[in-house]
Amino acid sequence: MKSTMLNRMVSPVSISLFIIIVAAMGIASTCGVDYRVETDNASGITTDAATLNGNLIIDTGTVNVSFEYGFDDSYGFSTAEVYKGVGGSYSTQITELSLDTLYHFRAKARGDQTTRFGVDKTFKTSGVTTEHNNTSSSTTTTSSTAASTHAITQASTTIMPAYPPTTQPVYTIVPTHVFIPDIAGEWQWNLTVTVANGACAGEEGPQAPYTVQITENGEDVTISGFLASNPSTSISGKIMLDNTIDKWVVTFSGSYAEDGGTTTTNYRLLLNNTYDTMTGDEAWSWALGTLTCKDCKSTVVANKLP
Repeated sequence: MKSTMLNRMVSPVSISLFIIIVAAMGIASTCGVDYRVETDNASGITTDAATLNGNLIIDTGTVNVSFEYGFDDSYGFSTAEVYKGVGGSYSTQITELSLDTLYHFRAKARGDQTTRFGVDKTFKTSGVTTEHNNTSSSTTTTSSTAASTHAITQASTTIMPAYPPTTQPVYTIVPTHVFIPDIAGEWQWNLTVTVANGACAGEEGPQAPYTVQITENGEDVTISGFLASNPSTSISGKIMLDNTIDKWVVTFSGSYAEDGGTTTTNYRLLLNNTYDTMTGDEAWSWALGTLTCKDCKSTVVANKLP
C-alpha cells in the first residue's frame, strides 16, 4: 500500500507540476533568480580616480555585476562585468577622471534574462583650493602625495594636472602670467571611429573632415561648430601642461543633443611643439530612450587652419 501511494505521489505529472511551481518562484533556474543590487557611496576619491561600491542581495543563482558612470545620469561609460555567485559588497576602481568634476554612477547586476540597477549616486573628484592670506604677505604650499591631496596657498597661480594620469597625481604650479599656447581659431577636425557599439554598430571608419572653432581664455578652452545641424553647440575644456613629457594637453568633455538623443564625449589631445596639430582619442556614448551606444571610441587628428 505504501509503495502504491508513493508511486502516485511521485508520478511524472506531479514531478512536472512541482518543477513548474519551483521555477515560477525563482528557485529552480537562473532565469528566475531572485536578486537586487544597491549602489553604495564612492570612496577613495582623488583628482583623477575613485572606487565605486555596490552590494548584491541574492537568494540563489549567479549574476554578473558592474557599474555605469558618466557626467550625468545617462552615464555613457561602464566597468567590466565580474561574475558573482554569492551576495555581498563589491567594488571597482575607475581612473583617468577629470579634475574637480561631478560624476554620476550606479550599480548594475545582470542575470540570464534580467538586468537590475541600483539608485543613481554622485561624487566629485578632488580639486585644488587657492587661498589668500590677508594678514601676511608670505605664501605657503603644503602637499600630501600619499593621500593624493594638495592644499595650495599662493597668490595668482593656477594648478595644472599632469596627463596622462599617473599613480600619484603630479602638478605644476604655473603663475597666471606665464606662456600658454595660443590655440584659438579654426581647426580642421579629422575623426576616425574605431569602436562603435549598440545602436551605433557599423559606424566604424573615417568621418568626413569638418571645421571647428576653438576659443581660449587662459587655460579655459571651448570648442564649437562640430555639429552641422547646430553650429552653436559647444563643450568646454582645459589646456594643461604635462610636466612628465614637457608638452601641452587639451581636454574637452560634456554632453549635447544630437540626432534626437544625447551624446556624451570626452577628448584628450596632445598638442605638438609648434601648437598647430593635436592628436589623441575621444571616448563617447549616445542614448535615445532604449537605443544606446556605449563605450565607443574615436581617434582624432586636428590641424589649425591659417
